[in-house]
Formats: sequence, structure tokens, C-alpha cells
Amino acid sequence: MVLEVVVLVLHAVFPGMRVSGSGAKYRVVGPAMNKAEECASEDITADTRSNVRQVNLSLYDWPNQKGPGLIAVLQYDFRGPTPPGPAPLSGCWSI
Repeated sequence: MVLEVVVLVLHAVFPGMRVSGSGAKYRVVGPAMNKAEECASEDITADTRSNVRQVNLSLYDWPNQKGPGLIAVLQYDFRGPTPPGPAPLSGCWSI
């Protein structure tokens, strides 16, 4: 995977956040974007929230009406918290 493409994809999924990493593992730092992330980032033992996501990312070629494209498949969790329930988040984005 070309690192520049990966960083562009992660910035599209996590706008305005800091991205670092290489290979299939990345670190994305920024506040929770929605209620699901708020719950997943919560540490119920310390009453705090994490803003560091650990992201596993795969990119695949994906044809669309406008020509070649990519589909991003990722799974991530927040580093450090002890959430009240299952925490890994996942999704697919067509880029």
C-alpha cells in the first residue's frame, strides 16, 4: 500500500485528525465523532475517554460509475479504555 494513499483515506474517514503508522496498522488521534465512538472510548474504571484509535486498514480496487476507485475496510478500537461493552468498531467506505 502506498503510504500517501492510506493517509488520504484515513483523513477522509477521520477528518481533521492526526494519522501515523505503517503497514496495516495505524494510529489516529482525535475526539470521538459520534455516540458509538464515545461509548467505545470510555474507560469506566477511570471515568476518562481515550482519543487514540488503533486502526487496521485494508484497501481494495473497487470499480464505480466514474472509473476506478477504492474501498477501504477497517477495524479499530480505542487504546487504553475499559468500555462498558464490546468495543471494536468496523466499517467499509467507498472512496
